[in-house]
Amino acid sequence: MARKKNSPIINKGIAFIADGESEQWYISQIKKYYNKTMSLNQLPKTKNIQEQYDLVNNLFREGVYDKIIWIIDFDQVIKENNDVKNTKSQGQPLTKFLNIYKAINNSEWNKDEKVTIIINNPCLEFWYLLHKKLSYKYYRNYVELIPDLKKFKVDNQLFEKYKKNKDDYKNLFEKLLPYLKKMDFSKLKAFDINKCESESCSEMYKLFEVLDININNDNI
Repeated sequence: MARKKNSPIINKGIAFIADGESEQWYISQIKKYYNKTMSLNQLPKTKNIQEQYDLVNNLFREGVYDKIIWIIDFDQVIKENNDVKNTKSQGQPLTKFLNIYKAINNSEWNKDEKVTIIINNPCLEFWYLLHKKLSYKYYRNYVELIPDLKKFKVDNQLFEKYKKNKDDYKNLFEKLLPYLKKMDFSKLKAFDINKCESESCSEMYKLFEVLDININNDNI
């Protein structure tokens, strides 16, 4: 149905869902650096993948936001899966998540790009590594990433215990900018459900696409 001639266009903002402060910090840096006037709504931290999914589902049904961005560190899925392997819990978190992922990509959620799911495998720090080297070596978690991150001297503070002080990361975004601007997003691999335990990936490039950011243009 056509929009009425004088009807107002209401920007309801973007809901950002992630189980981690690092993702929230990265989003805030993008918003600040590219001077985006979007209304970014950082929702309360949730505990597990199922709860995050339920939140995405509820927000989608309520229609409160223009866009919903769900960022996932896949090592958290694996951790939840390992935690229940030797228990009597019904169902495995890994299987549940993969079913959720397939459902999202084959549902009305994809219409008009209302919901975007972004997966980092194992975690957001792999995105930093991709700035320096195009590689899909599999890392099970952040700890396994540390030697290669150190090798490429991404940032010394990155190897301390995470988030002792938010100021530790205040210069990281700027340090990586020259490498970000050289990245060819078309060469980056998307998450593959058949290789989730054998190949690392980061889909953070989707964030720039959703926010309509040209990484090579500073005058945005």
